[in-house]
Amino acid sequence: MGTVHIPKVMRDNVLMYYGDRGLDWIDRLPAVISEVARQWSLQVLEPYPNPSINFVAPVIKRDGSEAVLKLGVPGREISAEIAALSRFGGEGAVILLESDPALGMLLLEKLTPGTPLFEDSDTPLAVEIAGGVMKALWKAPPEEHSFPTVGEWFSGLAKVRSRFDGGTGPFPSRIFERAEALSREMLDSAPAAMLLHGDCHHHNILSSSGRGWLAIDPKGVVGDPVFELCAYLRNPRDLHERFDVAKTLPGRVHRFAEILGLELKRIASWGLAESILSASWSLDGDPAFVRNSVELAELYGKMLREQTI
Repeated sequence: MGTVHIPKVMRDNVLMYYGDRGLDWIDRLPAVISEVARQWSLQVLEPYPNPSINFVAPVIKRDGSEAVLKLGVPGREISAEIAALSRFGGEGAVILLESDPALGMLLLEKLTPGTPLFEDSDTPLAVEIAGGVMKALWKAPPEEHSFPTVGEWFSGLAKVRSRFDGGTGPFPSRIFERAEALSREMLDSAPAAMLLHGDCHHHNILSSSGRGWLAIDPKGVVGDPVFELCAYLRNPRDLHERFDVAKTLPGRVHRFAEILGLELKRIASWGLAESILSASWSLDGDPAFVRNSVELAELYGKMLREQTI
């Protein structure tokens, strides 16, 4: 491929999440691509459009077979993704062919046709597919590991308190306090922890003609398997524009409970807490996402109060 063009949205996202370290990586990215191509004998083709944070492009290997190259900012997140894919071993997930955490590099199986579940995102079949993928992924974590935990993730709520001098910023205090209480309750009563995908939603589940539906882009987090459902339940990102969420959400919750044999109340409790947590990660980003997340948390709260689950 020729000159590497970094879209502004990708640069902005990398700056927001990684600061100066991210900008340094952006500046070094062309050299990293060249190094990876040389080291693994890859022909790097035009990258996939609309990148968010990572550089992702199809490649042709020395033997003529196809694969996908992914490059991200080296650090704990990309290392966790590499470790998670290694642990999943291709069960429910894309196969990791090669990796180099120091370069932030993953060489992945190319999924064909690679259609995202997003295109069929609000049907009982889509929920069934997603539930099957999740169940295939869940593995006991190694006895010694460096994966983040769901408990660590929820320390993000304390950061909101710190940022707003003990207050809750843009979050209504009542729903934020409910999220804090439910997260503690769910963490204290969690079953045996499993290695989870951590971001298993419509855009991260792709079709493969040879291996069915498979997950990509795992975060790699250890915790209660019920927590895994939260990302799907609040996605796609334009959920509130595409659907009547008050009708869509209960149907999804009930279907997941049926497919996976999970407790309805536990799904809704994690859902409320995670809606606020995910919004707390976007306080410097899209205000609409924060508002929609609060609305979703309120719906979970209504379901719990009225015992409609």
